[in-house]
Amino acid sequence: MTLVDSNKAILFTAQRVLKAFKIEVNEMDIGRSVGLPIKESFKVWVGDGYLKAYEMYVAYYQSSGHLESKALPGAKELLVELMGRNYNVVVITAKNQQSAEIQLRHLSIPYSELVGTAFGNGKTEAMKRTGCSEYVGDHIEDYKAAAAADIHFIGVATNPMHELESQSQGKFPIIKSLNDFWGHSILK
Repeated sequence: MTLVDSNKAILFTAQRVLKAFKIEVNEMDIGRSVGLPIKESFKVWVGDGYLKAYEMYVAYYQSSGHLESKALPGAKELLVELMGRNYNVVVITAKNQQSAEIQLRHLSIPYSELVGTAFGNGKTEAMKRTGCSEYVGDHIEDYKAAAAADIHFIGVATNPMHELESQSQGKFPIIKSLNDFWGHSILK
């Protein structure tokens, strides 16, 4: 929910998998999984069969689920501008690497480097390894990862399930969309 609104894609794909397992999970609970590692959500929803469910999810997402997503306002334009200014644009996501590649390619969102299957400490390590100087995210865990990497963080309030604004407590700037990035960035 930082670059891509994947709510419908995740809901559509997760429901398809859960139906195959004859399990019902309400839409609100599936919505809360957006931005978190989906494999962990399947552990809760499916139990012991979570790995099979996750594999099915990835296959469905890559074949058709990603088509339900759309680029968030300003995402494509910002990344094009950053790359035009010779910045290395690293996308770090909890999403499976190949699924993220398919998603970004489908939406024509450019990037220099992509790190998938990263959350929490995994995002921190990716930020350090790739030399990030600033990170934009939609989840409080994104902030914690950036803080642990000692880099500037900008929160974008595009994921209504995670209420980043109420969790910020003034520790970092919050923007409504990526169109507002330059007003809070340390990059020039």
